[in-house]
Amino acid sequence: MCNSDKRFAIFLLILTSLFTAMFVLGCGGSGSGTQNTTGFTFTRTPVQAQIQIPTGSTLSASSLTPWSSGGATKFDASGRSNVTIYNNGPQYADVRNTEGKLVFISYLSDTQTVFNAVTTAEAMIFFASGGASQIDEGPATVLNGIKDFTGFSAVVEEVTNQIVTQGHISLTTGTLAAKIQAVVDSVRGTPAPAGRGTIAEPTSASGIFLDTIIDGKFKIQNNYLRRASGWLRRVEYVDSEGIKHEGPEAQTEYKKFEIKPPSRYGGFTGTAANILKGEFLWTPTVSDPYDIPLYPETAQSTTYELRVYGFGGNEGNVVSLAPGESDEILELSFKSLILDAALPIIANIIIPLKGGAIEDFLKFAGSSSALSDLINISRETAPQLADQLSQGQVEDALTTLYETLLTSNTFLPAMLEIVIEYAESRNLDLNTFNTGTLAKMLVKNLPSLAW
Repeated sequence: MCNSDKRFAIFLLILTSLFTAMFVLGCGGSGSGTQNTTGFTFTRTPVQAQIQIPTGSTLSASSLTPWSSGGATKFDASGRSNVTIYNNGPQYADVRNTEGKLVFISYLSDTQTVFNAVTTAEAMIFFASGGASQIDEGPATVLNGIKDFTGFSAVVEEVTNQIVTQGHISLTTGTLAAKIQAVVDSVRGTPAPAGRGTIAEPTSASGIFLDTIIDGKFKIQNNYLRRASGWLRRVEYVDSEGIKHEGPEAQTEYKKFEIKPPSRYGGFTGTAANILKGEFLWTPTVSDPYDIPLYPETAQSTTYELRVYGFGGNEGNVVSLAPGESDEILELSFKSLILDAALPIIANIIIPLKGGAIEDFLKFAGSSSALSDLINISRETAPQLADQLSQGQVEDALTTLYETLLTSNTFLPAMLEIVIEYAESRNLDLNTFNTGTLAKMLVKNLPSLAW
């Protein structure tokens, strides 16, 4: 989803196209294609992290506990902890007091090994500004650019003040929340440009283009950075004698398939602010060929119908959908909420930001058998989500989703089942945590990360 101020409604975008295959014999073969998922490699990176407590604070290193998904030892007398991260980071780690309240946050790496007010401010702005919802190298790029954001020093000052005066950080006391919001507003103050792709600007709200039909096949080009699904069927044909056949004798059942989103970005030549404003180019994706053969082979022409469901640039015609179509767009919407909004946040706390680790995790999650269970749980736990999504109320749906993450006894543990499943498949040791303890840790962390 777009992270600019421009509001992209979740709705049905239905594109009906009629293809006519004139005097061309159909070719066999499947247009779906398969991909083999290769296991991502995680390599432990031990770092010695140093805590830097502000002058004037009564906190002692011995009273604080560091946490990382890879494990961390207690601070020694000099304020050092041996922390395990993966692939040289940067990777989330935090420090809590004896009451479990958050004191410091840091994205540790082989070159950044401190916990202090600056790293804490960076992490909080990172989550608040949408850095955690980026993909590919986007999160690391955003994180590295936060120090240059207008208002950053004011956030550092308030973090320092809270640690000195109350011994922990909180969005519900002082001016921290307001100062973080001021940074976010300064970054997102400019609307994203209308044309973002590496090709001509889309001429329709769907962002879907159809390649020229060749040898009884066609391809779909997806220009929008969002998930979509396609329904394809034969609707009529003209036989060798020129007689049109339509209705049940000519129509087939819809063949349903996923339309892959574009490559996330076409290159990193800009700044963190460019990413957050949606000003980066991305590369459209072109599907494998889909068969639209003449039927029968002696026919003069055959007509096919393609319907595309997904995100787009207007509210679409959700209210006029048949029940099956409504189910399709709702399923896609739930999948998008979970894979593109919720799971990236969790991933940014558990695995490193760089090197494609988060992208690998999201690909795994998208094909996990547990995803359907998670969608069903989200429907049951927050029934208002379906209504909000059906009406295109994306921001309300996101708020509901995040509230559900923090309050439901079933949704977050079910989500973390996918995380554990992924960790086991990649030989990633999450510090011997199970879904229950991970859930408790995340419920403590998430409200403090400026959601």
